[in-house]
Amino acid sequence: MNSNLLSIPPFPDGQIVNDFLRRTFSYGGKDSVRIANRLLLNNRVALNGMPNCMGKFHRELGHHYGDLDYLIDHHTEYNFYCCGLPRHKFALQKERLINKLPGPVRLCRLPLLFGSTENRYLRCPECDELQLKEVGFTYVHRRTGAPLVNVCPIHGVVMRPREEQLLLFDSRCLFPPDDYQRGMTMKLAQRINICMENTVEHSQHHKDDVLQYAAGRGWIGDNGRWNRETASELKLFYQGAFSDARLDIMFASEESIQNALSKISRPNASIHPEWLCIVKLFLDECAPPSSLSTPSKTIVTKNKKLATPAETPTKDLVVEALAKGKTLDAAAQSLGMSSAFLRSITKFYEIDVSARPKKVDAALSTQIRAAYLDGCSPREIQKMFKISASTAYREFKAINPDIKPRDRAYTPSVDLDKKMWLLMREKYPDASRGELREFEPRLYMRLYRNAKEWMEANSPLRKPRTNGVRPQPNKQLVELAQAALFDATEWCTTPPENRSRKTAYRARRTTDLSEYAVNALTKRKLVRLDTESKADFHMDRVLQAIDPRQLDLYQDRTTSGSPIANTPPVRKAATDKPTTIDNGPGPLSPRVRAALKHSSRAFAKEKMKTISRHADEILSHPAAVAKKAGIRTESLQKVLKLATKKGS
Repeated sequence: MNSNLLSIPPFPDGQIVNDFLRRTFSYGGKDSVRIANRLLLNNRVALNGMPNCMGKFHRELGHHYGDLDYLIDHHTEYNFYCCGLPRHKFALQKERLINKLPGPVRLCRLPLLFGSTENRYLRCPECDELQLKEVGFTYVHRRTGAPLVNVCPIHGVVMRPREEQLLLFDSRCLFPPDDYQRGMTMKLAQRINICMENTVEHSQHHKDDVLQYAAGRGWIGDNGRWNRETASELKLFYQGAFSDARLDIMFASEESIQNALSKISRPNASIHPEWLCIVKLFLDECAPPSSLSTPSKTIVTKNKKLATPAETPTKDLVVEALAKGKTLDAAAQSLGMSSAFLRSITKFYEIDVSARPKKVDAALSTQIRAAYLDGCSPREIQKMFKISASTAYREFKAINPDIKPRDRAYTPSVDLDKKMWLLMREKYPDASRGELREFEPRLYMRLYRNAKEWMEANSPLRKPRTNGVRPQPNKQLVELAQAALFDATEWCTTPPENRSRKTAYRARRTTDLSEYAVNALTKRKLVRLDTESKADFHMDRVLQAIDPRQLDLYQDRTTSGSPIANTPPVRKAATDKPTTIDNGPGPLSPRVRAALKHSSRAFAKEKMKTISRHADEILSHPAAVAKKAGIRTESLQKVLKLATKKGS
């Protein structure tokens, strides 16, 4: 690559790598990012703001502009995404930029459909003029790709798509902003631009910095948790603040806000950095309520110490305390002094504090065990033989090593608790372990303390935390996605004489929905994507060429006779914000899907019969019919062969 360079092309700060490759290769007549990535990086087209294989790009071409860290800081969104990551994940995020590792490049992303157009870049007319004056050409700056932001952070004008037309999903979600919405979106875009231009330490938008700032402002209590009113206040502050429907949906429920705040508080959790910019803007603009801004009380812990009494107790008082407490520590506690001070007093008064020999001899041990066999309790043994509690329990354990006195005392009640647990399991056979605990919390805790192994063996199996159910995407965004896919189908079929084939690829390109988003929604049967095979498309083109009226008749019969007859949605004007969403036909039930499949097969067979009836006309002028249909002659021959075989 270096040998083919006559001069080093300019690479201004902020320009994304893909746009630089496209412009560089356009000098040789190949204006394609795909070809540039294939020839230079031996890779597919990477994400615009977060491309992988930056190490190979630096070895081939990027070393002319600086070291690898300079390229990552000035031409990627690395600093922006690091704001939402724990600090120990910075190295892993940079490693995914430098090399090609399995898994996503970005370690924190927006949920499904919220970040489906996260790789979209807009253009600002004022920025284009400045770029022409400074470097002589226009380029794609990384700040124009801020997710869910369509206002320039520098000039405050509404940015336009580079294709001069909004794609279908964006046209359903974006609406012209008013002055307040434009100002709020500009403030959010400015904070995102600060995170991109500066390192994590200087941007002050890292999750740890936001958490510390919120605590200083009074939104976090002494227990380290967000105050209860934070979610409701944040929802009220951003209500109607943005012209993007996706941002409105993010603040529609307090549950989503609470989840975001909890991720900010958890030290090892990752969160999309746009949430941090949103929360930091809220903290700067709003002061906490007066009920939350009261100064917190300082909790002072006092260490209790047993001070030496002012007057020395008499000998009779010490003897009485020792006889009552049975031990030196208990007597010292009752007298309000330390054990060491009481021991010195006993030596001064010549009081023998040992009520028995220091060692339990064989005769005494035999007497103690005989008393245990007669049914005496450890407390009675302690009083009878004037021994300590530890010695009494030690002798008891020598007789019964597997049974404790507490277990023997609790045995009747534990047996009763076991019977109650088994009866509750019979009463609620389908209840989980957590549900049984909610029914009888005291019974659960008694068995957990006294018969944990038995309860583990006689409890339902623990269910997985997710219960095998993945979180569902937002319902309103699913409706918008279905409407955009329906618009893509209408776009492919109009006008009929110059229609395009309905494919999943063309639907993704026209709606700007990612392949993952479309596949995830269709597999879960949340949206319906109308596609057609190549043979069906060629058949319709041939019918349009030989008998357009018959094709219109088939289409009318398919629309009116199918169980999903719906009129196409009316496209809203750019200045009108719809109150309801017209999303066309939604997901189908199994019965309707089977009926539609049967009717489509019947209509396809009728189309084949019509083509077979015009076989002589087609064979007489195959080139003219193929040209009129807009397909190749080989495709026309395949359609005729298929229609003759199955239509007869």
